[in-house]
Amino acid sequence: MEALGKHKQLRSLQTGDILSSQLPSGVDWHDDHAFITLTMLRLVRASTNPTEKSRLAFRKSSIALEQVSLIITSDNTIITLFKNSAADVDNLILKMLNSSTILRQSCDASMLGQVIINIIIDMAILVQTAHWDIISSIEMDVLGRPSFEQTEDIYSIWSETAKLRNIIKPIANTIHAMCYHRSVTARGKMTECLRHPVKGVIITPLASLHLAGAIGRCLVIDDNLSYMTEATERLMDLVFHHAIAGYRVEELTRFTAVGALFLVTTFLTKHSYHRLSHLRAAGIAIVGTVLILQGYIICGLLTLVFRARYIPSAMKQIMDQTAMFLKQFNRKEAPATLR
Repeated sequence: MEALGKHKQLRSLQTGDILSSQLPSGVDWHDDHAFITLTMLRLVRASTNPTEKSRLAFRKSSIALEQVSLIITSDNTIITLFKNSAADVDNLILKMLNSSTILRQSCDASMLGQVIINIIIDMAILVQTAHWDIISSIEMDVLGRPSFEQTEDIYSIWSETAKLRNIIKPIANTIHAMCYHRSVTARGKMTECLRHPVKGVIITPLASLHLAGAIGRCLVIDDNLSYMTEATERLMDLVFHHAIAGYRVEELTRFTAVGALFLVTTFLTKHSYHRLSHLRAAGIAIVGTVLILQGYIICGLLTLVFRARYIPSAMKQIMDQTAMFLKQFNRKEAPATLR
């Protein structure tokens, strides 16, 4: 980095910023070069290392956050610095340069920069699509069988989409600053202006046109993430409303059972009171037998009430644990592939 900075006359502060991995997306304009920092989102295979990759919840893929640095100099040179994904981006660029494309014919550093930016946006779209698939699957589970256990999954997706929006917005602002920075109006002098160091860093009209399209794609991604955030909030409200409604139904069932119990006991007490004078003549044994039978009946009714309250919840808990075990078993057996 120091040798590169001395060769291209970069500032020492920018050389240190290249090595940093916590810079937000942005662009710094100087007389002889422009320093651009972007955050790349990529889908990678699930890893156990939590320092470099953030988990993509409930899938065998993860999101890798990578800082990308681009330096466009006034002599029509672009320098790109990647941490892990340089080979993937390089292969895509070489395919465009091997054929007679506009990128190859233009010999424009800003055009090559917009190609790299569009590749970064393409990878962000893949991440957004993966999150949309997750929300769709969770939505089907919530509509079919809502439970409090699903709130953790929904909140994880809500948090992920909020973080993605905070990453996409600075990228869109950076592209907007590049798009409207400078353009060359005279087509005949475009090559001369690009190679003349006195003119400074130039973003050509063709590159500005493609960057404007990239801004539109970023806005579409942001709108989709906003819609996904609202969808997760609606799912959360649905789970809580269903839980509250179920709790109210359970309370009404309990009150109904208690009312029926007291109705039966009242009837038995009244019946025994009217028959007690006739039973005294038959002896104390018959009276005791009737009272014991009434006690058994009351105990049986109480048992039915408690079973009606606890057995469904216990069976539901057993079924949920079995489904969770089968899901984890299938995850271990299936191969780790990217979506």
